[in-house]
Parts: sequence; C-alpha cells; structure tokens
Amino acid sequence: MELPAAVVVLQHLGAEASKLAEFLRDEAALPVRWAREGEPIRVGTVTVCPPRRVLEVFPDWTCALRPLWSVSQDRPVDVLLASLAESFGSGALAAVLTGRWQDGAAGARALRESGGTVLVQDPQEAAYSGMPRAVVDAGGVDLVLSLHEIVR
Repeated sequence: MELPAAVVVLQHLGAEASKLAEFLRDEAALPVRWAREGEPIRVGTVTVCPPRRVLEVFPDWTCALRPLWSVSQDRPVDVLLASLAESFGSGALAAVLTGRWQDGAAGARALRESGGTVLVQDPQEAAYSGMPRAVVDAGGVDLVLSLHEIVR
C-alpha cells in the first residue's frame, strides 16, 4: 500500500515496554517505527510516539521527544497537535479517538484554526468518551464520525 502522507500515532502509554508498534506492524499495511529524537517522520510510514514521552514534529519533519511526567500536566496530545498546527497547518489531519483524559482539546482547536482538519470519534460509541467529548466541547472538530467512518 502506498500512502502519500506521514502517519504519527500517539497513545497514552504507561508501560516502558509497550507493544503498540509491534501490534501496528502486524496490522498495518505500512512500515511502522518508533519516533526518535532528531529523526524525521516519513511519508508512507507510521511513526509511533514511545511510551512515557511527549512528541513534537517540526517543519523540517524532525521529531523532538521529552519525558512525560503526567498526562494532566504535560498534555502530550495537545503538544503534538499544536506542533502539527505550527509546522504543517492545512496540510495536517488529526483523528482523536477514545480516551479518558481531556488531553487534545486545545491542540485540536489550534490545528483546526491553522487550517488543518480534525476528526473525532463519536463520544457515544467511544469506550472512554473524555478525549473526544473534550475536543467537541472545545470546538476543535471538523467532523464527528464513527470509528468505522474514520478508518474509511
């Protein structure tokens, strides 16, 4: 499969030995790799934020990583989405899926205001509606869709 875009995945992962990248390698039709400090994200590749890290992506496509101390204080989804807004603006698309936290609302709003597109999983179908609901309530969403519609 060819995809003319870079894909970045961030999940609130607590374990240092996460299996997320390995799971995605088994399921995705694209190459999957962990984000590394100073290395670029790549078109046609899925780049996964390592556990307990905050990821930013810069206009030259390089990654910056720093330790995550607390989701509620560090707000890693907000940081990533805000960096995509600043770096890529209308060329960025984000999908906010199920999650317990409210992380993502400010970043999604920034991305949308920069011309990017924000899709949100319907909070009523999400296993945990906190993140999708927060994005909707903050006005940072273009479309609220079922998970199956987002995948399509």
